[in-house]
Amino acid sequence: MKNRQLLAIALLSFICGPVAMATPRHTVKRGTVILIGTQFAASVRAQAASLSWHTYDYDPISSAQRGMATAFRCDADVVANDSSVTLSCKVPLDVADGTYYLTAISVRTSDSERNYSWLGGLPADVEVQVKGGEEVTMPHIRSVWVK
Repeated sequence: MKNRQLLAIALLSFICGPVAMATPRHTVKRGTVILIGTQFAASVRAQAASLSWHTYDYDPISSAQRGMATAFRCDADVVANDSSVTLSCKVPLDVADGTYYLTAISVRTSDSERNYSWLGGLPADVEVQVKGGEEVTMPHIRSVWVK
């Protein structure tokens, strides 16, 4: 019985250890700007963009539960050059601490809007750790109903 427990602990450490020990490449504070670089296959004259970010490691027992959002969308400033586009957006003040993954980019041109999303296969390189900074606590919703 003890050998099985040790084997189970070793297996969990092997599987979960690298994930738990992994640290995101970029750490930002609430209220700071995130810069994203991208290239499009065809020439796109982006006029505006928005980025959607989600976290999947939310701990409802931690201090992050104080009514703060665990996903956010931010409008991005667009700077284009010949080979790439840089999108920059500010992390909202009501976002909880956590690791966030870019799940969608919406790009607006003069005549259309295109949405690119990675809900099934997220680009692993596009993650940020939000930790600290100024914060604003959003009001809690007590109830919701249809009238």
